[in-house]
Amino acid sequence: MARPFNTAGGGANTNRNGLEFERSTELRDAFAEHERYKLRGDTVIDTLTDLAVGTLFEKNKLYKNLLAAHGVDYKQLV
Repeated sequence: MARPFNTAGGGANTNRNGLEFERSTELRDAFAEHERYKLRGDTVIDTLTDLAVGTLFEKNKLYKNLLAAHGVDYKQLV
């Protein structure tokens, strides 16, 4: 059976374009410049409710500061 035509995007340049986007974009800056959200350290705060709505994790800090802190050994899951 023939493979269906890709209508969702992607292709030969996806990885190259994605890597360039990652090098030139900083999520922390986007939140810092947004009028509805502010940052307290790595925590994203909704200024309308003054509640935490998210946390920023850079690189391997996701494993150390989120998973390991909650007793999850990701190496056992893969």
